[in-house]
Amino acid sequence: MAAYAVQTNVLKPVLRQAVVSDAGIIARVHTESWRSSYRGMLSDDYLDGGIVEERQPYWQKTLNAPQPERRHVLVAEKDKVLIAFVSVFLDEEPQYGALLHNLHVLPTWKGQGVGRLLVSEAARWTLLQDVKQMHLWVFKVNHEARKFYDALEGKIVEEKLQTVAGNVERNLLCYLWTDLNFLANLKEKR
Repeated sequence: MAAYAVQTNVLKPVLRQAVVSDAGIIARVHTESWRSSYRGMLSDDYLDGGIVEERQPYWQKTLNAPQPERRHVLVAEKDKVLIAFVSVFLDEEPQYGALLHNLHVLPTWKGQGVGRLLVSEAARWTLLQDVKQMHLWVFKVNHEARKFYDALEGKIVEEKLQTVAGNVERNLLCYLWTDLNFLANLKEKR
């Protein structure tokens, strides 16, 4: 297992289910996370452009979509300010189990256990849906995120070339977790 230092429970955030009125702030956190994490992976023109205006309708549609029981969007707040979120979808790629589609933490909150807490809660919810596996896709060149997922014992099971945001082609890696009990209990480990 790769080493990845994380401080846990420094300032534990409040977790709650996202609601439609959160779409705008989720879009802003999503944008800030992309701008911080994806420099050099996506074009500066794209990252400096109207991502919020692109993401807000996506999140409104997602949070308003039928069958809310087939998705889980959880936000983390500190002092009533949204600092991170995670989304999980059950029906996107069922051959790999649930899809952990988004995990975004504001840059100032990275390394404080917030992402780990959200992954753990995503795994707990997935297990409650009687789904035994969870996966996500990450840019192959996103070494910081890959270190985090490696530390969480995800296994790379697929690589693909795909057109992504900003209309560029990037290699993506699929990380798979087959032991969701391990992930579900992360937040209790020190």
